[in-house]
Amino acid sequence: ITAVELLPLAEFPGRRNWGYDGVLPFAPDSAYGPPEDLKRLIDRAHGLGLMVFLDVVYNHFGPAGNYLHSYAKSFFTERHQTPWGAGINFDGAAGPTVRDYFVHNALYWLEEYHVDGLRFDAVHAILDDSAT
Repeated sequence: ITAVELLPLAEFPGRRNWGYDGVLPFAPDSAYGPPEDLKRLIDRAHGLGLMVFLDVVYNHFGPAGNYLHSYAKSFFTERHQTPWGAGINFDGAAGPTVRDYFVHNALYWLEEYHVDGLRFDAVHAILDDSAT
């Protein structure tokens, strides 16, 4: 064994969840303990010679407890549909802001928690028709 992969850790509604319906991507769910505990877990894994990968969900937000639709409507688009509803607006007028949000989230997990890599969930549902 050379690595551990953690399921998505973003704050989710309810007491238990697989993590794929996260609503606050920058907040490790409180069910797992305080952020310092997660940092210690990752540091301990590294001390044992193990890499730590984190599963992240950048293709939708959870259906319950997510209020982004209320104050940041431009984050979503009806142009793209996913199994979870309206797609995230990576390629519309607000695309650069939306992309920056997720880029900074990825950097947050890499820089703040020192995970070794990210596994992107359902990349087929991350739709972006903008120029490369």
